Amino acid sequence: MTQACEGVRSSGDASYAGYVHAVLISSLLEISPTIGASVAELQAGIAMCLRAGNVHAAAQHTCELQMLRALSGQTTQWQSFDDEQFNEQAFLARMGRLPYMQHSYAECRAMHGLIMGEADILLPNAVLGMAHAGDTAGYYMSVYAHLFQALARAWQLQRGGAPEERASLVDELQACRKWLAERAADQPANFAHLLLLVEAEQAWALGDMWKAAAAFDAALGEPGIRARPWHCAVTTERAGLFHLATGLIHAGRRLVADARDQFMAWGAKAKVDLMESRHDFLRPQEPGTPNEIRTGVEATGPVTARSSSVGLSSGELDLLGVLRASQALSSETSLERLATRVTQVLAALTGATRVHVLAGIDGDWLLLAPSPGESSMPLATAGERGMLPLSVCAYAQRTGEALVVDDVRADDRFWRDRYFALLPRCSVMVAPIVGQGPTRAMLYLENTQGTSTFNAQRLEAVLLIAGQLAVSLTNAWLYESLEERVRKRTAELEEMQERLVDTARRAGKAEIANNVLHNVGNVLNSVTVSTSLVRTTVANSRVSGFERALDLMKDRERELAHLLPGDTRGAALLTYLDSLASTLQQEQHEALDNLERVTRSVDHISYVVAAQQSHAGASTVLESARPQDVLEEALQLCDEVIVRRGIDVTLRSEATAALLLDRSRLLLILVNLITNAAQAMESAPPGARRLTLATSFLQQEMGEQLHITVQDSGEGIAAELLTRIFAHGVSARQGGHGFGLHSSALAAMEMGGKLTAYSDGPGRGATFVLEVPVVRA
Repeated sequence: MTQACEGVRSSGDASYAGYVHAVLISSLLEISPTIGASVAELQAGIAMCLRAGNVHAAAQHTCELQMLRALSGQTTQWQSFDDEQFNEQAFLARMGRLPYMQHSYAECRAMHGLIMGEADILLPNAVLGMAHAGDTAGYYMSVYAHLFQALARAWQLQRGGAPEERASLVDELQACRKWLAERAADQPANFAHLLLLVEAEQAWALGDMWKAAAAFDAALGEPGIRARPWHCAVTTERAGLFHLATGLIHAGRRLVADARDQFMAWGAKAKVDLMESRHDFLRPQEPGTPNEIRTGVEATGPVTARSSSVGLSSGELDLLGVLRASQALSSETSLERLATRVTQVLAALTGATRVHVLAGIDGDWLLLAPSPGESSMPLATAGERGMLPLSVCAYAQRTGEALVVDDVRADDRFWRDRYFALLPRCSVMVAPIVGQGPTRAMLYLENTQGTSTFNAQRLEAVLLIAGQLAVSLTNAWLYESLEERVRKRTAELEEMQERLVDTARRAGKAEIANNVLHNVGNVLNSVTVSTSLVRTTVANSRVSGFERALDLMKDRERELAHLLPGDTRGAALLTYLDSLASTLQQEQHEALDNLERVTRSVDHISYVVAAQQSHAGASTVLESARPQDVLEEALQLCDEVIVRRGIDVTLRSEATAALLLDRSRLLLILVNLITNAAQAMESAPPGARRLTLATSFLQQEMGEQLHITVQDSGEGIAAELLTRIFAHGVSARQGGHGFGLHSSALAAMEMGGKLTAYSDGPGRGATFVLEVPVVRA
């Protein structure tokens, strides 16, 4: 899919590449190992769509981005997609009219509800997504529609309910299960585990507990689930909740804990926090509780681990506890947090009352996180403050070998160290660790409650963990080094971003200028025609005849009294003057009409310029007008292009009272559509050039809508261009630039409406339908 997207983009069709990228995102959401990887790809996709002017594809990407941000805990509340830069209601009001947007948003909300385990979010959005499933046949979104609907109905059944209501829910659940079964039969690697999850939830809802347990187990064993992180995590959690509900507490807790770890690895922080708030057994031990493991300070009671299997008796090595401890250490990326975790783990494994982690980085030894929240400090400073024995640490550094002392007070090598002066007894263990790269480590453990605390088995456990610790220290050090480099790089990128913003602002101004020139050019055609008509009228004026009549009267000035009644020319003169007066009056009316048309065109040009200058905060000015009058005015503005091409115009307009309309924007859209239609019919035979304009009123869910249709018999639109004909720079006409339709679509959206194109293909003509809300005057 990545290659396909790059191929489309490199071919020059950057706008359509946004839709190909949307299919790529559908796959990434399934198989990407972390939310962060998907978010990075989504942000790159949104930037690509916006550069290409594909607002529709960018909006689809935004739905998925906000879902992932909510799952990772980056929204204001985990139940909402809102954050500082995104408002759900405003987004739907602005973009909800675009094709598939309601369905895309509903499926993202349903997925969010399923993953978070929140039925109140899943149920309504699953129903809405299923209602639009017919529009997405062949797309992967149809899988989501049937899966979410099936699970939503199963969850409803698990709550109980009246028999008649349950019967209809079972029917809907069974229909979705059958659809998934057909997909699983064709592609078991993709759909078998989803089918088994639905069957497990269905059996649970209908009370067949053995079948539910078997289906959950089979779903978790399917190979296809392993490559889909959130599928695996959701299935594991649901299996755990099922076991808890049936009284299988131990197995249920293990499954829920595994699910928590899977969500954590995927990056769903909000889900992890929600699970830990709902399940006490998932929460870490709170400071101040009995048996607390303190970092760098003496514990006052016996030390136990968080899990019952971590504790170690004096004569055995708990390999499971070591394994879990190693896994816990492997996830830490901060040196301080790593040190804190190590002290907790080793205290639980060995019974130490104090644990310290020392790290040698680039030749300097540091005591990491002496106590919770405290920064690391040089080893010499820690020794001066009496926080650990420098003599023991120096011995371990010098020998490079592990050291176990049953009672340091009886050991001649260390008893003089002032650190031990006030201690009646103290067992000590030191384990130097040599890691790869510039990092080395040393573990210091002590127990002041008895002697001979640390035996060979406990030393072995510490050394086993030390291997993982060496790797984790190296990783944490590299991570912090990378963070420093990232901070520097971020400063550079911010500077670069400022330059890019400035460049983008200049590019935006250029685009606005192109739109202004295009729209002004359309209106200037009408100005030119009207000016030409005025010039022709004046040039052909009968004023010259009036001058000849005056010359005749001047020549016979003294004989006028006898000329008018007695001369044949005098008798004809009165008739001629009467006809001349009528002709001059008619010429005056024509000239005034054309000048009025010029005035309106110039006013329209002024509106186009003003609207483009204020595009960032576009406002709407409504005025009382009849739709048929606006259509006739648009035809007058386009009269020259219609007459010159010999186009037969048909106007079908329902008689209606005046409405409150954004007249200037309507004129802008209609002039663009009529001009494009005329240009599209240039290649048609003269007698086949037909243009039909019509108005109608339809009652829809969002209220009464005015439909204005512009239909031509021109060259038509190819199917592959129809879905993106309104994108910036896309044109169905050879040599066209696409500015007009793009600006018209934007103007329609600013009026709260939409502009839609229809065509049966090349040579079959095209129809454009403008829909705007009706506001009665």
